[in-house]
Amino acid sequence: MQNFLYEQIEHHVDKSAKASLLIMLDLYKRHVWTDTKTVNAISAGCLSKNVKMVTAACKFMLDVDLETRDLDDDESDHEEKKAEMRRVLPTILNLWIATSRQAA
Repeated sequence: MQNFLYEQIEHHVDKSAKASLLIMLDLYKRHVWTDTKTVNAISAGCLSKNVKMVTAACKFMLDVDLETRDLDDDESDHEEKKAEMRRVLPTILNLWIATSRQAA
């Protein structure tokens, strides 16, 4: 099952790739699949040509990074992390758009 979902994301078939990415994100968040293969598959979504897939995969990667930095943060630190993510994500998306235009 995991290999099938990974292949769908890797080959960027629009509907099935989006569905596969969402399934893998959900299973990771539910602590069902937390291995490196799942994270690598989700990171492959960052290289997709579909903006929604890139956004979801990048948000996941940023969120995982922010969650693992410090698990004992208070509410104000949590808000600061959300603000940081909001600042960084547009830059990542702009870089992705510029890169995909150069490749075309």
